[in-house]
Amino acid sequence: MSNANTFTSLRRNSHLRLSEIDYPENPFERNPDAQAAAKQWADNYIAGMRYALEVNKLSRKIMPAFRSNVTLVSEPHIISMNALISFLGECIDNVVIKTTAELNVRYGDFILHDPSAISSLAKVSDEIAILPRFTVSVRHYHLLDDDSRALLKKALFDNDYDAFKNQYPILGGRDAIKPAMDALRRYFELTPELISEFKEHIFGYRDGTIGEWVFGFHHFMLAHVFFPEKIKAALDDVKANGAILAAEKFKSELRNVFFHGLDNRAYEQDKPVKLSFRIVNGGPKEQISAFEKIVRLAYKLMEEGNPEAHLTEYLNHEVAAATFKGSNGQSIRVYQSHLTTTVRADTADKLMALIDVPDTELAALIEAMVNR
Repeated sequence: MSNANTFTSLRRNSHLRLSEIDYPENPFERNPDAQAAAKQWADNYIAGMRYALEVNKLSRKIMPAFRSNVTLVSEPHIISMNALISFLGECIDNVVIKTTAELNVRYGDFILHDPSAISSLAKVSDEIAILPRFTVSVRHYHLLDDDSRALLKKALFDNDYDAFKNQYPILGGRDAIKPAMDALRRYFELTPELISEFKEHIFGYRDGTIGEWVFGFHHFMLAHVFFPEKIKAALDDVKANGAILAAEKFKSELRNVFFHGLDNRAYEQDKPVKLSFRIVNGGPKEQISAFEKIVRLAYKLMEEGNPEAHLTEYLNHEVAAATFKGSNGQSIRVYQSHLTTTVRADTADKLMALIDVPDTELAALIEAMVNR
């Protein structure tokens, strides 16, 4: 039996009766612009897949006439869900890269993000993971008896992983359960009209090739089941929290570099405060650079002049001398794998105070600084 006939038979003989599908009570109200963007992605994807199939057909015709070591992608791979996921990944990566660049332009003095970290913060993969789980999750839901279906639905909206798995035992651990739960939630966010269209794609009889059926189904999934606006909202949240992320990173550096470097945390107010650092990688200039950045940003946040000129002068000095004395009288000494320097007591006081400032207040200072 051909693939097309097999799929037709499965649709005709499915145990899932169309009349059993209950419709969502509170469909998600999508922004028209977001919906239009999703449809545009879907149109672009299908156009690309059709082009790939045509290239494949042409290549198979002409390859016998040439010596070639080119390996063609199989038709099933071109129309697979993996191809759709790869396409989405590239589209979303472009958006994430743009978001990352915007954050780094604004808060780069405090924290430099990379796209993978931003994707993780925004949980981009959660939205993508809905697509491969959507059909199987909805099918499983409707094959349950009424009582089991009610229990599964309750577990879903209670966000109860264990209870959900009891009604969906074929799933593995939590990493497998969450996409299934998210997929079923998305089903309950669709409108009755879209549910009807979904039924037709999965269970209705259709003429045509298996490729055309898959293209129609994938277009529906991209245009109506995938919600790019949720990814945008998550990325907007990350951008809105940019100052908080910068504050958390800055306080982490204050603790790890300044606080851990103090020789005596009960320092005297009328004497320079000594700090010692172990030189691990990159040499003494890299170690001083990390500390100088903290001091410079601290004074910039407080809108005060930085009195610790010896740190900057050392970095600008061409030769990394074993002992360096700055114009402010403070010194930097390097011996084997250790480095020592001093800062004024009031500088140490200010850095200690910044460690204790609540994240939200420090974020407000950072926001004010980048807006100046």
